[in-house]
Amino acid sequence: MKMVRSFLDRLLYSMRTYYRNLFIRKYMEFTIYMLLCMASSALIAWTMFELWYVTIIVMICGVPLFAFKIKKYMEKRMSKQQSLEFALFLRKLSSCLAAGMTVKNAVAEIVIHNKSEYSVLYSELERMYRLMEYNYSVTQAFAEMAKRCDCSDMKIFSDCISYAIPSGVDLVNLIRYISASMDVKHDTQRDIDQILNLPRYNNRILLCAPVGCIIMIRNIAPDYIAPLYNGSGRIIMVIVAIILLSAAFMGNRISDVKY
Repeated sequence: MKMVRSFLDRLLYSMRTYYRNLFIRKYMEFTIYMLLCMASSALIAWTMFELWYVTIIVMICGVPLFAFKIKKYMEKRMSKQQSLEFALFLRKLSSCLAAGMTVKNAVAEIVIHNKSEYSVLYSELERMYRLMEYNYSVTQAFAEMAKRCDCSDMKIFSDCISYAIPSGVDLVNLIRYISASMDVKHDTQRDIDQILNLPRYNNRILLCAPVGCIIMIRNIAPDYIAPLYNGSGRIIMVIVAIILLSAAFMGNRISDVKY
């Protein structure tokens, strides 16, 4: 009993340390992305208008949009990494079960000896093992992990074993089949992302090209575009800015393929 309590205390301490470091890492990453977006928007606004108050307004108005986009990107990346690590976990779990281990011992074996392979999912595996130590059933432990993680693969697997275990299905073959299906899904998603990356990068390059040309001409021949920053030339720059924003919005909508 003392050994179990000592192990759980170490487990709880490691989870606290992990979550604290994870929070700091996420906060720093979010801050860096936000600063880069604000600096880019300030550069574009200053290049287009050369007015400091317009630059400040663009930076302030862009903060909510930047925060939404960055949060969405980080959540999508986290969910994708969770799905990949969960498929790896299922492969190892099926191997341990085929060797004659129980689900609880198999999870403990994976948690203890494979920490470096689970950069995102490790804390959830630790918590799931702790729930099993507190006499939670296998289905309840997986259901709790699926609730905490925003990953559809975990929810599907949790629903499968909640019906499979009471009915006496071969759990080893079921887990192998599900992990193989996840691998096929990840390979398909990787192929689709590779196909979509080219038009996405082309769209970004085309959006950056006008601003880059303006910066280059301002350095080579500033008098050539000086009329655009005075009088009616500012109206033309406003129209150009609106066209660029519309092109960016349409490009994101076209490349944002749901699959």
